[in-house]
Amino acid sequence: MIILVTRATMNLSTLSNNRKQSFRAVKAIIYRSDNKLLLQKRDNNPKISYPLHWNLFGGEVEIGENLIDALYRELKEEIEYVPKSIEKEIFQSKWKSFNLHYFPIFIDKEDENIKFKLNEGIEYKWYSIDELIYLDTVPAIYENLFKISNFLSTKFNDFKKKHEILIEKNIIKHLNIFKKNNRVYYSKNEKFNLSKKDLYFFLYLSQLRNIDVSRICLHSDDKSNLHEMYMFHSRPLSVGPLKQNKETISYHIIDGLLEISTKDNTNKIILGSELFENETLSKSYRLRPDEFRLVKSISDYCIFLEVNNGPFEDKDTIWK
Repeated sequence: MIILVTRATMNLSTLSNNRKQSFRAVKAIIYRSDNKLLLQKRDNNPKISYPLHWNLFGGEVEIGENLIDALYRELKEEIEYVPKSIEKEIFQSKWKSFNLHYFPIFIDKEDENIKFKLNEGIEYKWYSIDELIYLDTVPAIYENLFKISNFLSTKFNDFKKKHEILIEKNIIKHLNIFKKNNRVYYSKNEKFNLSKKDLYFFLYLSQLRNIDVSRICLHSDDKSNLHEMYMFHSRPLSVGPLKQNKETISYHIIDGLLEISTKDNTNKIILGSELFENETLSKSYRLRPDEFRLVKSISDYCIFLEVNNGPFEDKDTIWK
């Protein structure tokens, strides 16, 4: 069951009034034989969402219009292109009250050099998925990297092998981090800057490698007096019971739902980035680290910041 509410984007200035809103939109995942995706750079207009960001082509479904017809119309309007065929819908996401539907479209070798006439946006360009970390993309892209990748893996047998190493290489370069192992990376500098897109790319790398728990440490080594770690659960899972003989520990949710409870379940709190069962959940939680606790992600994936005092060694964590 998908609990998370993901975000995509569209130009709401085109919606003149509520009577014309279908609260549905279509997105085209246009790809070709070299595994690259066709993206559109949005206009430099402060009245639209995510100006100058790269996006998938597509738009709102009109009242009474089916999804496929809407996508044909949008592509005709935006780039004057009529695809030979549109493949079956592969996933959906949600943005506010809008449901977004994603459809793949393959550009065969016969049409790979086609010149599209751009009627909306600043430019279009083909990008491989490992290059996207260097771009300002809308959430509809970076929040769904794994789903897009899974689809492309069904079309190209060497897709995962071809891109996994490149993705890690680009992440390390872009974030200026160094690798301890496949699960743990450290910052190279005291000054460290991460965007939400960067976090999703790192989560995507862990999902590609089927790694349940991974982390990016904002500190440079285990001897640091302050340990700040972005933690990534690539699927729902439970960690613990565990404790540390330290002075303090806190958790801060970035995306997803995280349940923290004592071993006997007498005290439980859920941290959430979205509403859960019509309840606004806590964003941060500070507790005593010397009591056994369970840390459980209860969403499709979870990203959170864990902060405690150092220095720290693996033996400082006691498992039960």
